[in-house]
Amino acid sequence: MNGPIEVETHVDPLTDPLSVVNLRIRTETGKRTIVLKMLITDTISQVYKLTTPYSESEKFELRTNFPNRVYKPSDKAGLKELGLAPSAVLIMRDISTV
Repeated sequence: MNGPIEVETHVDPLTDPLSVVNLRIRTETGKRTIVLKMLITDTISQVYKLTTPYSESEKFELRTNFPNRVYKPSDKAGLKELGLAPSAVLIMRDISTV
C-alpha cells in the first residue's frame, strides 16, 4: 500500500488552525487514503470535486462509519456545520452498482 495522497487545496499554511478541517478519505477497498486541508466554511461539494480524480469508480459517496452518515454533494452547510471539524475520517464508497 502506498502512502497517503496529499491534495493541494486553497488553504494557506498561515491560516488560523481553528479555521482548518483536516480530512482523511479512505477508499472502500483501503487501497488509497486522500488527505485534505479545508476551511470550516467549505462545503462537502468542494471535497467531492477534489477527491473525484482519486475515486476507484465513477459514482461514489462520502460517508462516515460512526455515526453512519452519507454526505451528499448537494449539502449546502459548511464542514463545521456538518460536524466534520476539526478533523474527520470519511469513506469513499462505490455506488455505481447500487
